[in-house]
Amino acid sequence: PDWVRGMPGPCVPELNCFPLRGYFERRDWPLLKRELGKLREKRQQVEYLAGLVTAKLEARSAAGLSAKEVVDFAGGRGDLALALGWLLKDRGRGERLTVVELKREYVEQGRRRVEEAGLT
Repeated sequence: PDWVRGMPGPCVPELNCFPLRGYFERRDWPLLKRELGKLREKRQQVEYLAGLVTAKLEARSAAGLSAKEVVDFAGGRGDLALALGWLLKDRGRGERLTVVELKREYVEQGRRRVEEAGLT
């Protein structure tokens, strides 16, 4: 989608995959190829889900219904929430986004990416 093109780097899954850098430095081409394939799939999932959520929120608004918060359960490093947060902010919407995740390192990575993207 066109809205992905202007997205800041911290919101783009491909630019935030730490193992990729190591595979590239070690010239481990088979692992690099596998990870890039997984990231392309992840990008498609994020685009699809962000589009669904955005369409649902806009339909609710058109019907005179409000939504104050979107919750992403098992949100990992926040790929979906970051893309959705940027998209909603870009469109002037004000819904709050919450990511629920059990892995502390994922929560920390997600928080760092939110700050880097200016979505706090």
